[in-house]
Amino acid sequence: MANAKKVGGAGAKHITVKARAKLKAKPRRKPVIFNPLPQAEPVGEQQIAAYEESMLRRISARKAPNEKDMVPYDAILMCSAVSSMSSEMENIRYNFGVYLGRMLYRQNYQIKRYTLPEEPIPDLVSFMESAGYSHLTYSAFADRPEVKMFNKSATNLSINAHAFESGIISGYISGITNKLAPVYEITCTSNGAEHCWFAYDYNRAQAASSTPRIDTLDKFAGVLVEHSAEMQVHPSGQRGVSRDYLSLAWTPLLDRSYNEEVGKIVYFIGYSAGAKLFNEQPRKGNLQPLYERALGIGMSLGFGIPKLVSAKPLRFRIRFDMVLSRTEFVNIALSFYYGIFSKAGVGELSASQTTGSAGTYTADIKEAVKIANR
Repeated sequence: MANAKKVGGAGAKHITVKARAKLKAKPRRKPVIFNPLPQAEPVGEQQIAAYEESMLRRISARKAPNEKDMVPYDAILMCSAVSSMSSEMENIRYNFGVYLGRMLYRQNYQIKRYTLPEEPIPDLVSFMESAGYSHLTYSAFADRPEVKMFNKSATNLSINAHAFESGIISGYISGITNKLAPVYEITCTSNGAEHCWFAYDYNRAQAASSTPRIDTLDKFAGVLVEHSAEMQVHPSGQRGVSRDYLSLAWTPLLDRSYNEEVGKIVYFIGYSAGAKLFNEQPRKGNLQPLYERALGIGMSLGFGIPKLVSAKPLRFRIRFDMVLSRTEFVNIALSFYYGIFSKAGVGELSASQTTGSAGTYTADIKEAVKIANR
């Protein structure tokens, strides 16, 4: 053994350099206990811009929303509920919408070469309809833009829920007029109004945000549980938005400087929903229907496609498609599932992850099983 090296003291075994290299290369695997996935390598700005442009084109290319590609409207409300906890996050969502709105106008202009300032507005409304919004009315004049949406959630969370959409409209109008367009949401169905109304508001320099309140999150958690019961009776009862649009709406909240904070907020929403769903009862009887409802709530938020594998011990898998499989988004989704099952009376959950074909991603969540002492 020319390449063997003795380690340890007397009676120690000899180990070859090759064997030691293998041990180093394959360390003993430990389960992930409520830990986020390792952060991916930073992506270049050009790659990010190319992705955003492709998402906008995919949405614009649809003549009508494809139901298979839709997620319930609660998924967009989740973004709003999270960002309502911080005016800084709210403004980041608004400013990102402005950036996308300008990009959308440039894309449309390259194709249609508008000659009159009234021509581009219908294309903006067409984009919003392709994203999943409907029953829109609008003013075609860029100097006094006005858009109203009538068909969406009447869930009152006491917040104006569309800072992102306000930004898109503002950015698009800015592209037309070549100057700042302070468009904001004046009234919102999530704040007690009959419709969402977007118009000029010169009194605000940034997106307005209500005072952060935990009861907004708790109220939204209650809405999720109510809607999950309704969905059991009417599976197609809730209209939604496209998955591509949801991916763009989450993008500003996936910034590394906010990812941990967002994860905690999403965990709290899951925790609060779990408390309402499981009603803080001890684990007994057949809880499989409740487990499936909990997973259904996660799916309604766009947090992958979960499938219950077993109820005792609890085990489920979540598959994320190519559009919504970014590491930061998966971490946030896992935060929600950990939160909602924390009130189910189950043991510690551990996660392992695998990458599938065509960019899909699967997380396998298992309940730790305690072995009784003999």
